[in-house]
Amino acid sequence: ILESERLILRGYEESDIAAWQRWETDPEVQKYLPGPLNKPVTDEQQVAYLKECLSENNSAYWSIVWKETNEVIGTISFTDIDTNQGVAELNIIIGEKQYWGKGIATEAIKSVLDYARVNLGLQKIVAEVEVDNTSIIKTLSTCGFAKEGIPVGSRVKYYYNFS
Repeated sequence: ILESERLILRGYEESDIAAWQRWETDPEVQKYLPGPLNKPVTDEQQVAYLKECLSENNSAYWSIVWKETNEVIGTISFTDIDTNQGVAELNIIIGEKQYWGKGIATEAIKSVLDYARVNLGLQKIVAEVEVDNTSIIKTLSTCGFAKEGIPVGSRVKYYYNFS
C-alpha cells in the first residue's frame, strides 16, 4: 500500500470491478486509450482479468482510492517490468470524472515513481500517450517525464529517467 496526501494506492480487489465496468464503457474515459471502445463484460470476465493481472510477475497494479471517501477513482500500474534493463511502462486511468483536473494523476504518478526507484530498482519509466491528450502530457511533464522519439500514428512516448 502506498499513501500520499489525498490518495491510497492499494492492490486490486474484486470490489473494484463495478467501477472498472463503468469506466471501460464510458467514451469520455476511454477517449485517449488505444483501440476501440471496450464492450461490456460480465463480472466473471472482469474477475478473471483481475486474477490475470495479479498473477503477472512483471507488473505492479494499484487501485487509486480517494482517502476522504474510500472511493476507487482510478488505477495505475507498471507493466512490462524488465529488471535486467531497469525499465517499465506506466499506465494510469482516472475513471471518476469528478476527480479530473484536480492533480490526482500527478499525485499518483509521483507516489509510484518513488516506489519504482526504491523497491524495483528501475532506471527508466516509459508512458505512451495520444498526441492530443494535453492533460496527461502536462501531467507527465510536471512529474519529470520528457518526450522521446517520433510519434507513431497518433501516439508518442514519454520517459522518466531516475538519474
